[in-house]
Amino acid sequence: MQAQVEYNPEILQPRQEPNSFIWREAISQVTCPVLLVTADVEKGGLVSPEVAQEATELCASCQVAHISGAGHCIHRDRFNETMQTVLSFLAKY
Repeated sequence: MQAQVEYNPEILQPRQEPNSFIWREAISQVTCPVLLVTADVEKGGLVSPEVAQEATELCASCQVAHISGAGHCIHRDRFNETMQTVLSFLAKY
């Protein structure tokens, strides 16, 4: 995938360890509308369906949109579907 070729780990220095961010605490304080766009975990997506469900339980304003067939770089893998999803979400507000 093109995103993997272009990835430069130096942009994340100092780098956080995976799962070290206290996202549960942070998202539970969010009150504005949230769109969590997820991808296929088996293709490199980072958010599992279980974690996405947990996010909606912690944040009443969180809506999950799964883009099937996408991996880690969702908008590159499925640009049209991603844009349609985001624009539909934004049109509500």
